[in-house]
Amino acid sequence: MCGIAGIIDLQGRPVIASALKQMTDAIRHRGPDGEGFFIENNIGFGHRRLAIIDLSDAGKQPMQRGNLVLTYNGEIYNYLELRDELKKKGYQFFTGTDSEVLLAAYENWGPDCAQHFNGMWSFAIYDKARKEVFFSRDRFGEKPFYYTESGGRFIFCSEIKGLLPLIGQAELQVDAALNFLVFEQAEQPAQTFFKGINKLEAAHNAVLNLDSGNFKKTCYYSLNLQANSHQESFYEKAFLDQFSNAVELRLRSDVRVGTCLSGGLDSSFIAAIAAGLHAKKSEQPFASITAGLAGDSNRELHFAATVAQRFHLQSKMFTPSETAFSEALPALVFHQEEPFHSTSVAMQYFVMQAAHDLGLKVLLDGQGADEILMGYHLHLGAALRNETFIKALLLASRSLSNYSISPLMAAAIWGYHSHPVRKANWQRRRWKPVLKKGIAERLSVEPAQLAEASISESVAHYQLHDMFRGTLPMLLRYEDKNAMTFSVESRLPFLDHRLVEWCLSLPTNQKIANGWSKHLLRQTAAPLLGSDVAWRKKKVGFEAPESFVTSNKNFLLEVVRKSRIVFQLCSHVEVAGLPDAFLWRLASLALWEEAFQVNLREDAVN
Repeated sequence: MCGIAGIIDLQGRPVIASALKQMTDAIRHRGPDGEGFFIENNIGFGHRRLAIIDLSDAGKQPMQRGNLVLTYNGEIYNYLELRDELKKKGYQFFTGTDSEVLLAAYENWGPDCAQHFNGMWSFAIYDKARKEVFFSRDRFGEKPFYYTESGGRFIFCSEIKGLLPLIGQAELQVDAALNFLVFEQAEQPAQTFFKGINKLEAAHNAVLNLDSGNFKKTCYYSLNLQANSHQESFYEKAFLDQFSNAVELRLRSDVRVGTCLSGGLDSSFIAAIAAGLHAKKSEQPFASITAGLAGDSNRELHFAATVAQRFHLQSKMFTPSETAFSEALPALVFHQEEPFHSTSVAMQYFVMQAAHDLGLKVLLDGQGADEILMGYHLHLGAALRNETFIKALLLASRSLSNYSISPLMAAAIWGYHSHPVRKANWQRRRWKPVLKKGIAERLSVEPAQLAEASISESVAHYQLHDMFRGTLPMLLRYEDKNAMTFSVESRLPFLDHRLVEWCLSLPTNQKIANGWSKHLLRQTAAPLLGSDVAWRKKKVGFEAPESFVTSNKNFLLEVVRKSRIVFQLCSHVEVAGLPDAFLWRLASLALWEEAFQVNLREDAVN
């Protein structure tokens, strides 16, 4: 796990070493264990190393193999199996790194190498023989890849802050800001909040031809859903086997591995499986990190303590104060690099900070479980819509108790929250008066329209929307930025692509049954975790104090009122009367503007 950077001068001018080092210095936190550079005329690669596998100098990057040069961020978890396969084809290896396996895989399969990887990655390979640079990003976008073209140069980096010194004044991408304020979309597939800075989308490769300067992207992966029908016992065993293998692969490391433990179902199941696998190889207890809220309103700490005791974890628990949230906010805004939709992001920030303080360089986490196993309330709405009236009524009646929701909320979930187009159009109408005249007409609901076409087909297609255009991309950005701020590698076993494909192909009644969300996971986890954890009704997770915005309203109002961008986008509505959630989005945009000195030209909004 590392940070990558590169400059490719499309006009043939030599790369300036100091410019490349400026980029890698900006992302030093992603790789404090070393740095490396490769410069050959108009091609320059930089690297910051976080040493996880093969800690020797043999793992330094950029790495060269014949006519290939690699700068790489991520982990290929099945690198041992791939190495054995490639050895049989005659390849030799001189390090214990997955980086060398990646290079050999590209040498053997070319761009199709990504199809063979089980892991998370973003990388660039300079192929001297083909006179091109090959780029790739993992299937679900766990690892970031940002790029821009400026001054005749193609520039890429693991973080936006590595690009900013080379492009001059940062400017707002207006459409991204509007989608954030109105539709609550903090993450777009290819766009960022910075004008001219884009992302290589998840599940995409790209090739930059060095002669023509042509940059071509291709999607190399799409989820293949195969409907299946088996006995209940089959599903439980198959799920346990697949998940255990996903965790086992993600425990491969030459440094210590721990896990996030919120006390909820997903993280508790990871802790249970990981602790058992870890105990077979080490006498050292498996470590867990828990952050919770003080007081009786949140019993997450109690459940986390129960799990930690049951599986003999070395547990670190803490309860950040509201003052700690306020103090961490400037750093959080800076490291997230783009506005974020909720202060709950801060709780994860504290977890990663604690992991760093304990000397943990690798941490397992539960992102993806809700998306693949229908853990959100909106999934209930999608399920109801795909049932007959009688079955939908029965499911709804059973769900009220198990989801801890009222009949009114159930109706809202069915008719609004889980209906992308209806929700988007309502949001547009609701917030149009807040925006300046003419601005609202620029709003796009294309992602929602795409989703509406899908949800009429099946619940699984609704989940696909969630995976690539819904909540997951946003959560993965928060995860990566929070973890790498503290030089921690976050690994997500629920996003093993084999498990994702299998779970999305499950019958709906394996995911939502008898009014319970994530039914198969609960059934499988109950013998390990006990019914008190496995069959809990309330979903909490790592949440920030609900009172944060309310108790800091004066500060946030002042931030919003000082913002030039907010003034340019919004009409003279009294922001003090806005709902807390919308006020936070305005404040988040304003804090981001201040942190990165972002400009918005007048002609961009006229």
